[in-house]
Amino acid sequence: MSRTLPNAREYFKKKKELESKGKIVSVDEAASVKKEIRRYRILKFYKILAVLVVLGIIGTAAYFYLQNREYKEYEVQTDVKREDTVTTQYMEFQGKILKYNKDGVSYCDAQNNTLWAYTYEMQSPTVDICENMAAVGDIKGTKLFIFDSDGNQGEINTNFPIQKFRVSELGTVAVVLEDGDTTWINIYDKSGGEALAKNKTSLDISGYPVDIDISNDNTRVIVSYLQLDGGALKTHVAFYNFGSVGQNYTDKLVSGKIVDGVLFPRTAFIDNEHAVAFGDDRFLIFEGKQIPELLAEVPLEEGEQLVDIFYDKTHIGIVVTSADNASKYSLRIYNPQGNLLLTQKLATDFDRIKIYDDQLLMFYQKQFSVFNLKGVEKFTGTMTRNILDIIPKNKGSQFIVVDSSNTRQIKLK
Repeated sequence: MSRTLPNAREYFKKKKELESKGKIVSVDEAASVKKEIRRYRILKFYKILAVLVVLGIIGTAAYFYLQNREYKEYEVQTDVKREDTVTTQYMEFQGKILKYNKDGVSYCDAQNNTLWAYTYEMQSPTVDICENMAAVGDIKGTKLFIFDSDGNQGEINTNFPIQKFRVSELGTVAVVLEDGDTTWINIYDKSGGEALAKNKTSLDISGYPVDIDISNDNTRVIVSYLQLDGGALKTHVAFYNFGSVGQNYTDKLVSGKIVDGVLFPRTAFIDNEHAVAFGDDRFLIFEGKQIPELLAEVPLEEGEQLVDIFYDKTHIGIVVTSADNASKYSLRIYNPQGNLLLTQKLATDFDRIKIYDDQLLMFYQKQFSVFNLKGVEKFTGTMTRNILDIIPKNKGSQFIVVDSSNTRQIKLK
């Protein structure tokens, strides 16, 4: 396909105009016109480039300023007292607050306005959240409910008591069910009904399932099995594939790793390709969209013990007891390949650490701190009452603080 270049179009247009006035465009005149057009275009290009470079410099400077800006105090923008039962628990969900207890669950904003509510009866309600999906299940019971920001999306009824469950960002749920000496690992769609897939395991062969998680595409499940071999403890980190690939394997078990003498109490898919098993003295990173294989084994230093974990799709964070007397804990952040990005000493206790984009949020009783991912302390302050949760707003300096009796929206300054 042929095309006429812009400068050629302008040349022929000018030529036609001159010819219509009885003038003949010579070869030299035509070359001069083309040269002027080319010069104009080059000048215009460099002007645009200069503007883009300046805007880029300003944007980069603004980014680094916001990342490293330190705040000295905060102002309370809203402060609302809640009237909840003492057994009510709170979790962040899509930038707002999910409240739940034995009688039901509700979704509220920073002003404690109820956006939706759902009632049920449970003895031991537990919540798991993944992106825009939340699952509320009754441990030792047989009911599970799936929610998004608009409300209830489905109900699941199981044949056996629920031991553990995890929800994916699509609303599919992986559930461990107790059936005497047998455990079932079942996959359910958010709409309920019969299980999409079932896998039967036995305690004497597979071991006791300590933790479980499901991949974002709903095809793979990671399970940490505690096993006893002649009185010796070991863990089998197992991967099941419930898709077409897993049909070619016995019990859909496609890969795994056995570690002697170490318990791995937590497992997680941090994205659709990487899964992590957190152990007492190390953590394991697995990679693979169909058959996950061990990518990295990151040991703790001698004498350290794992205290807490946190992660998002691009970071893996751990807190361990510190080996020196200068600090109480050591916080480390790694990328999904197991490379160390940050080491930070912590001198005080904490109730929880959360990671959001490029910020670390840490709170303990009434104290609240914000760090960037380079370890720079951006803010430390004291709230009025003990903190239950901190929820960041769209702007990096605004937060919802859920304390023991009120919900407050604050802005750092």
